[in-house]
Amino acid sequence: MGKKTGRGVSPIIASLLLVTIVLAGVFIVYPLVTAAVNQPIYSASTISYSLIRQGSYIVLAMNVKNTGTGSLSLNCTFYDETNHVYQASPSPLNLAPMATGAFTYESSSNGSNFQLGNDYRVVISDGKTGFYSQVDVICTGA
Repeated sequence: MGKKTGRGVSPIIASLLLVTIVLAGVFIVYPLVTAAVNQPIYSASTISYSLIRQGSYIVLAMNVKNTGTGSLSLNCTFYDETNHVYQASPSPLNLAPMATGAFTYESSSNGSNFQLGNDYRVVISDGKTGFYSQVDVICTGA
């Protein structure tokens, strides 16, 4: 065996070098991990809805809640039997996370396009986030 010459890296310098490498790795990986974990979730639920017809008068009322972690800018459209599109207001309805809001549509001339007892498709959507939900509403009234 040979004689030790003392030409190695000091344990203190080796430790500092190792800590520096680990910290650099953390600073590189941390933003990637937090960006993946903190992606907003886009979700909304329909709390209540009704479509009421009386003669030629029609009213749609729909309450929605943003159940996700990202803000939504929702639109509400619904369709009669001939797939004619009706837009409920306000459009868009801006909802922060966990906030609730309401859509309404009122017309004194479109009621004849809806038949009592039939289901009609109502679509809630946000074009910016890609969120989309659909419910079927039964037309009630006199």
